[in-house]
Amino acid sequence: MGPSTAVKRDHAHGKKWRWLLCMGIACLIGRPGFACTSVFLSHTDHRILAANLDWPTGDGTIVINKRGFSKTAVSDPAKAPNPAEWTSRYGSVTFNLYGIDWPWAGMNEAGLAGCGLMLRQAEYPAADQRPSIFMLQWLQYQLDRFSTVREVLAHMAAIRIRPVSRGKGVHYFFGDRSGDAAIVEFIGGRPLVYQGKDLPVRAMANDPYAASLAYLKKINGFGGAFPIPEGNLSKERFVRAAVGADRFSAADSPSAAAFAFDLLDHAAYRSHPHIFTQWRVVFDIVNDRIYYRTRNLSNRREIDLKGFDFSCADPIKVRHIGGSDAQDENGFADYSTDRNRARAEMLFDRHPLKPTEYETRVDRISRYPESFSCRETLWN
Repeated sequence: MGPSTAVKRDHAHGKKWRWLLCMGIACLIGRPGFACTSVFLSHTDHRILAANLDWPTGDGTIVINKRGFSKTAVSDPAKAPNPAEWTSRYGSVTFNLYGIDWPWAGMNEAGLAGCGLMLRQAEYPAADQRPSIFMLQWLQYQLDRFSTVREVLAHMAAIRIRPVSRGKGVHYFFGDRSGDAAIVEFIGGRPLVYQGKDLPVRAMANDPYAASLAYLKKINGFGGAFPIPEGNLSKERFVRAAVGADRFSAADSPSAAAFAFDLLDHAAYRSHPHIFTQWRVVFDIVNDRIYYRTRNLSNRREIDLKGFDFSCADPIKVRHIGGSDAQDENGFADYSTDRNRARAEMLFDRHPLKPTEYETRVDRISRYPESFSCRETLWN
């Protein structure tokens, strides 16, 4: 049974498998070495969010998420008895490491793009009465619900973010069709928003934005005397992304996507034995197009959002980022539990788990999208 029809389940059983799924994701995200860099480029008619994923492997899934799905956030009933519930207003295309509804980056049909990069200093608000959501799923929630950066920020306090554990957090970078952009961080239990004049450099890596900006001021061309660094540290990659963003101009606009890829190449991970820049993704917001390259597929690939039916009456579409599932003209296949299970097995095969624990976690991740129900009328 696919997620395009309402699936009725025992309430207690539903709580149990959502909790087990959350625990499975916690195991995966605990891996060290997750480093990324992102930048927002805006000039004349171009609005581009571009990002690198630096990671030991290139496994992942591109997902065509549908509008009109009713969802319940994954949760541990003992720790988060009030999971967020919502219905998606917009369809989106996302790049996912861990399974459906936990994107690393994505863009919706209304022109909102976003990414979530690891931030070990992140500390989220303490538990309260608000509905809560897992930190990776929070990005999908925004893409499901909102069309602009302003909307994201205006509704940010409505739900509470749940982390995996202390020292394993995420900060978020959003950009929209108007050219507005914002970085959202949670430091010391409170939200910090960088937007407008508070976001003088539209770049982000894996340090708090304020610390990255302070380091940038030491670099030649930004008020300091030090040369542009070539290392892999977050602050060094941030500098290289900032240099690229500073050089983006009207002369580069006709080839904005190519400029973005050059910038990502410059900000990429370098000469590391285990970590590589696996994905380079460029979200061309104004033109509703996504371009990407992978470590193993150097040729640029293109996704046209106008080529998809985002109605939940049709199945979710998926595609292995390393190739094509070759089921339609866009190279996407219909979602299936078996296909989702194959992705989950590839992830968990790298982790030492007991056989019963392995089977339970793989099964829960595989079946989570079956909890979605399609509504003919969107929830307002």
